[in-house]
Amino acid sequence: MQGNADPKQDWQNRAARLQQLAEHQAVLICIHPQLFLVRLMFGLQGITNPKPRLLLSSLKEAKASWTADDPWLVITSEHLQDSCGLDLIRWTKTQSSSVKAVLLLTENHSTSQAEALEAGADAIVMEESIEHRTGALIDALESILKDIHYIDPSYQNVTAEKRSQRTNGSGVLSPRQSQILALVAQGLGNREIAERLHIAPTTARDHVQAIMRRLNVNSRAAAAVMGVKLGLITTPNRNNNTTPEGLS
Repeated sequence: MQGNADPKQDWQNRAARLQQLAEHQAVLICIHPQLFLVRLMFGLQGITNPKPRLLLSSLKEAKASWTADDPWLVITSEHLQDSCGLDLIRWTKTQSSSVKAVLLLTENHSTSQAEALEAGADAIVMEESIEHRTGALIDALESILKDIHYIDPSYQNVTAEKRSQRTNGSGVLSPRQSQILALVAQGLGNREIAERLHIAPTTARDHVQAIMRRLNVNSRAAAAVMGVKLGLITTPNRNNNTTPEGLS
């Protein structure tokens, strides 16, 4: 029965398998905001391996940290701090013909399969699959290291119409996220939002990070501006002089 499974042992087995698959690869994980789970699963802390293990969040950092070591395994999110994951994949493919690239997408992604493959992605994996430990990331690595493209079974291809809707803001945020974005626009910090909505400060922080990622911005102020521009929230109260709190 699944109820008898040891979650800790399951995680250790998955982590060991991922490390085994990446044993001979230089690994670049470039994600914004950074997924702690991915870093944890790859055991970037304390792993004994002469190959580079990089955890970054921007294309600029990736270019500055790149070395001539071959082969490279690149895992990137759809949106980065200063660019997008497809741009990173395109750039890395020009640096080495042996690069294997995995694109991580959120449920509300706007990247079509054709766009991802054209950019050079060898695999598409949904972030929720990693969070739910479906084994998709392991399956992806096993496939691409054999030169076989991999598409997460839970991935839903987007049509041009849906992609346009997301670009214009339609359906970008959940009702809860829109509510939190409105509070961000009022200048409330994470703790104040948590008190207002009766949630934990860390939950408020996670919501804000998710909002920034979905709006493809890198600051709270930019998220508020984009929210108004897309019609997701109304114009903030001009009498509110509170400075938005930085992400903690």
